[in-house]
Amino acid sequence: MAGDWLTIVLRLALYLDLAAAFGVAMFGLYALGNDERSSTISRRYRVLIGASAAIGIALSMWGMTVMAKAMSGAQSYAELSTHVFDMLITGTHMGIAWCIRILALLVCVLVAMLKLNATLRFAVMALSTGVALATLAWAGHGAMDDGVRGYIHLASDITHLWAAGAWVGALVAFLCWHPTSRMSRKTR
Repeated sequence: MAGDWLTIVLRLALYLDLAAAFGVAMFGLYALGNDERSSTISRRYRVLIGASAAIGIALSMWGMTVMAKAMSGAQSYAELSTHVFDMLITGTHMGIAWCIRILALLVCVLVAMLKLNATLRFAVMALSTGVALATLAWAGHGAMDDGVRGYIHLASDITHLWAAGAWVGALVAFLCWHPTSRMSRKTR
């Protein structure tokens, strides 16, 4: 039973983390003007998105380890062999989605560290975190149907993840928004 709770907590943390990363990146694209994308708030968002992507990698790896233990029936993590991970990662749709997620998050971390045009940086971070967020659909209800119905269900879940991510990320972006010193002097 404790393993079930760990799986639930890890999935929730991963959903919130990736939703925040995607939403903040989208917020940087649609809410910040060109001059604001070079400002302090833009740098805060870049660091937040990069850190969230790195945390997403760690949570994904931890989640895959917990899933491997649960699916193999192992009593402890020490019993897990590379064969179990190989089978899970290369032999299931969830595993392939996991690989795509890790790759997308690595791209995001790299882009967050590179010196690029701010608009291009936000666009690539939004794209990579959007891909990472979409991969969560393969570990949920979106993967339960086959054929055309399965594709429709998967597309619906991905769209829902993106909408929720944009909303969660906008909330996070607003929480990170601090008035500039010039604005705070005017209010005194």
